[in-house]
Amino acid sequence: MGRTRGFSGLTWVSGELGLVIREARDALEKYVEDEGETGALTQAIAHLSQVRGVLQMLHLSGAARLAEEMQASATALLEAKLKNPQEAAEPLMLALILLPDYIEKLETTDGEDLPTLLLDTINDLRRSRGASILQETDLILADLIQSIATERVSEDIAGAVQALAQRSRPRLLKGLLTWLKGPNNQSGI
Repeated sequence: MGRTRGFSGLTWVSGELGLVIREARDALEKYVEDEGETGALTQAIAHLSQVRGVLQMLHLSGAARLAEEMQASATALLEAKLKNPQEAAEPLMLALILLPDYIEKLETTDGEDLPTLLLDTINDLRRSRGASILQETDLILADLIQSIATERVSEDIAGAVQALAQRSRPRLLKGLLTWLKGPNNQSGI
């Protein structure tokens, strides 16, 4: 499920993120205009990979999922796995127009990242390459599983830090006592 988050990290990178998305769109336009210019499509895929990575680091699962589907569609175009590449490029271009607007809305309204808002676009991309469409529950469950995994990792790390502190405490206290007995005594440090 989408959660409200502080998007200060998004504010820091949104300008650069917009530029990279624009470069991906320009590369896709060049691919379509030059009827199969694979170099341009390779650039678009690289840009989409960057976008996806940044969105994942910011924990924007909806936007990251859209970028992942965009990258998969561009890769399918590159690998010539599609019957009608020109027709398949259309949903990709529309997604490249939608994503910056979605990111801007998240940034300016400090709103919730709701993957279900992007479901139609995600499914258009999936249909264009012959993949099965996703249901709303697929996106909600994916976000829920990610949240649970993050919480478990946090609990595991907290437990490990506590155990380390318990093991280190006696040595720290012994060292401090030795040092306090004689500041010139270096064995306590």
